[in-house]
Amino acid sequence: MNHENQIAKGSVYHVNALASEVESAYQIGKKLERYYMAVRGDDSIFKTIIPSYSDRHGRKVVALCGNIEDISIFNHPIYNNGVEFIDARSMVDLRTNQIKDQDSYDTLIRRAILDMLWIENRGVFVNNNLIDLMAKTFSDWVGDRLSNGLNLNIRTTAYAKVFLIAHILAMSINQELTNDEIAGIIIKRCPRILHVSDQVVHEILNMYPTAFEELFHEEYKSFYLAKALNILTDGEPLINIKVIYECIGAGATMLPNSRILSYIAIDNIPTFLALLNSVNRMSMKTTKLGNALYHASRNYGNTLQDFINLHTSYETQ
Repeated sequence: MNHENQIAKGSVYHVNALASEVESAYQIGKKLERYYMAVRGDDSIFKTIIPSYSDRHGRKVVALCGNIEDISIFNHPIYNNGVEFIDARSMVDLRTNQIKDQDSYDTLIRRAILDMLWIENRGVFVNNNLIDLMAKTFSDWVGDRLSNGLNLNIRTTAYAKVFLIAHILAMSINQELTNDEIAGIIIKRCPRILHVSDQVVHEILNMYPTAFEELFHEEYKSFYLAKALNILTDGEPLINIKVIYECIGAGATMLPNSRILSYIAIDNIPTFLALLNSVNRMSMKTTKLGNALYHASRNYGNTLQDFINLHTSYETQ
């Protein structure tokens, strides 16, 4: 299962898609645009959602809520020139046109808005507290799942979490970095985020410098993450992307399609943030991702909620 962070074909962009879905997403995108132009005023078919951040820029999310037979189900947002299409049909009562699953609907819209932000401004998530919170939550979520699933020792788990933090930083920082700059960022952030000694971070940087360079590669980030994690298991090929998926898939959230969304979140910051927002409540503390966020948030207060409120509030036209 390979992900592409952003795949373009023609004018339709399908962000955080499975590679096998790109061609069908392109065809669906063309149909959605044609239907939307034809029946724009019919809110029983499409709901037009305006993010508050973009009300002066014409950006919008368009939710397909009515049944159009020749448009098959699509699970991920499709972006085209300031419009992000989402499939909300499973969340709407087709008889009354009312939302029947508000939490899933809200998560889908916010994920689409975050996608739009990401496409248009790759530096939008470069907020020190937000990056630290994401890195801490991600490293604990994935790292602890791997540690439990593979019975890793304490030091190997600590090393794995440094790689996981580097992975989040690599996806968040929208600029090319030299090896020295990469090392500087890791040395500055990891001890503070993980509450480990500087020595642990220096050890892993000195042992595996090439792995960190590869983590900041422009493409195939999950491939390099799995490759980096695998070198920690003393030559035994224990960790690959399939193993990571198996460890994190169960119980990540309570959302529909939680398992697939958790897979995509590894490679896609907008999806990861949308999932964090969905579990940012006490009732979700029992989920694996919710529990990791709950413990991480103790040091970061309302950082996540403030960002979500500022950037992803919306109104329906």
